[in-house]
Amino acid sequence: MGFVAGSIRDTLVQELSNDIGNSKSTRVIIPLCHIYLEHMMTLLLEKKYDESDKFLADTNNSFKKKLEKLNELGLLSDDEYNDLDLINQTRNDFVHTFKPDLEVVQERIFQLKHHVFNEKTNPVKAILYDIIELMLFLEQKIMN
Repeated sequence: MGFVAGSIRDTLVQELSNDIGNSKSTRVIIPLCHIYLEHMMTLLLEKKYDESDKFLADTNNSFKKKLEKLNELGLLSDDEYNDLDLINQTRNDFVHTFKPDLEVVQERIFQLKHHVFNEKTNPVKAILYDIIELMLFLEQKIMN
């Protein structure tokens, strides 16, 4: 996982790192990462979807709707779709439930396709790795 200086992902990962700062709270980290992934999904829609202006003008188009549109357009692999959907479900657990079932969340995190860790790894480390990998894949699609 390398960074290209000045690339979209490099800039966003630096901003993400600054936003996370010293936070160790999953309740902060997961929703914050979700915001950055959604931003990159929006950039991809703007680049690859002719009707993106109309689609994105609808404020009801959530992360999930953007994910579905990218999938419908054939812009995501099955693994990318899977991981983005699982990250969205995990984010929803932390935003909509004050005390989410952490066992379910951890099981879901280890269903992500892009990390190289086993179940003994800190799940926050695994999901952050996966999110950065997804940012790389999305950036590559934006740039092509």
